[in-house]
Amino acid sequence: MPQKILIVDDENAIREELVEYLSHKGYGCLDASGVGPALEALHNDRDIAIVLTDLAMPGRDGLELMTTAQSEIDRELEFIVLTGHGGKGEAIGALRLGAQDFLEKPVDLKHLLHVVQRSERLIHLRRAERLSREGLEAEVEAKTAELRSLYANLETAYEEALDLLADAAEYKDPETGVHIKRIGAYPRP
Repeated sequence: MPQKILIVDDENAIREELVEYLSHKGYGCLDASGVGPALEALHNDRDIAIVLTDLAMPGRDGLELMTTAQSEIDRELEFIVLTGHGGKGEAIGALRLGAQDFLEKPVDLKHLLHVVQRSERLIHLRRAERLSREGLEAEVEAKTAELRSLYANLETAYEEALDLLADAAEYKDPETGVHIKRIGAYPRP
């Protein structure tokens, strides 16, 4: 199932074009005109997994959106940065914040689709890795509990064996039986 995409750009025409194109390709799309509405959408719709964001917008920019979303949203998100006038410094900043790609406007829609599909694959891989890790952690916890239970049973069996040995020895020689019971009462390392 395709991931839901949030398109954040202050230019209506660009948002509309991207929503139309990606919707036609089978993606569920939402759009926001700035960082505030984008964060609200991310908080309210847990199905959003990919964010296409313009870099330069009035007020808060795309880099701030990425930073805030990463600290506030507790799920896998992939960011693709779009810009009409970004330089090498902005691209490096976006990539350091974890952007999947940095695309210049006007956007080559076929290339954008390729980047979205790559982001989608990464999300699936990260989710699978997380689920696998959680499964392994649960398995380790279960095995640890099982080992503790077995150790407790072993301790009980050891004490019972000492008592039986002491009873058997006491039957033949009362002093030896008492000695074995005293030894059994000493704490074990």
